[in-house]
Amino acid sequence: ELNALEEELNIDNQNIRQAFQNFMEARALVREARSQYFPTVGVGASYNRAQASSNVGSAASSGTASGKQTQVFSIPAGVSWEPDLWDKVRNTVRASQYTAQLTAADLENERLTEQASLAEYFFQIRGQDALQKLLNDTVDADRKALELEQSRYDTGVGDQISVVEALTTLKSAQSAAINLGIARAQYEHAIAMLIGKPASTFFIPIEPRTSAPPPIPIGLPSQLLERRPDVAAAERNMAAANAQIGVAYAAYYPALTLAATGGMESSALKNLLDWPSRLWSVGPSL
Repeated sequence: ELNALEEELNIDNQNIRQAFQNFMEARALVREARSQYFPTVGVGASYNRAQASSNVGSAASSGTASGKQTQVFSIPAGVSWEPDLWDKVRNTVRASQYTAQLTAADLENERLTEQASLAEYFFQIRGQDALQKLLNDTVDADRKALELEQSRYDTGVGDQISVVEALTTLKSAQSAAINLGIARAQYEHAIAMLIGKPASTFFIPIEPRTSAPPPIPIGLPSQLLERRPDVAAAERNMAAANAQIGVAYAAYYPALTLAATGGMESSALKNLLDWPSRLWSVGPSL
């Protein structure tokens, strides 16, 4: 039954779903960082119409007749690539990977925390069920004791003080049983909140158990510490910070960019795709 509740917890718990979403976003950022290894390609189309001022100067000085309107149609395409000479991109990818591993550890830590709370509330409910059975048996015994004292009083053997004491004992046991039911409902509502179910419709069957929980070994190996997700998250956070230092160091050095541009350009739309309308440029920049 606890395993079934854990499956619902992994599916419907809001905190786990949010941690999983953060993990998926971090993985997407890793793919985005890796894209910097490859060239950037851009293609577009543009149209521009302009009129030169008549008061700028002669056509010889401005290159355009004064007051003349011009229009340019163009379909440019460009490719640019920045080689990773100083490991800037490589360290960026590493930082993104370490951050994704950090979010994965956060996800496991959140899942472990919610599972621990679920198990605690579940065993509390089973303990309340066992205690409820004990209190119910106590109420039955106190009720029989009250009937016995009432019979003794009616026959003149007992006294009224004994009847009042038996009644007080019965009322105390009944009050404890009612309070125990309220505590069980609180634990039940807490489980409903963890697994994302309405508390008004969620119910765990009453099943008193007296079996002992599984034993925990006295001497646990130190390797278990390395399996803790919060420790793994702290280590991945430190690794991501070290990678960011490498990215910052790369800013000391110049950036080399290789770029090439080509396309078609014409002042008349009908000549835009003609071979003489071609243009191109290529060269590095530092």
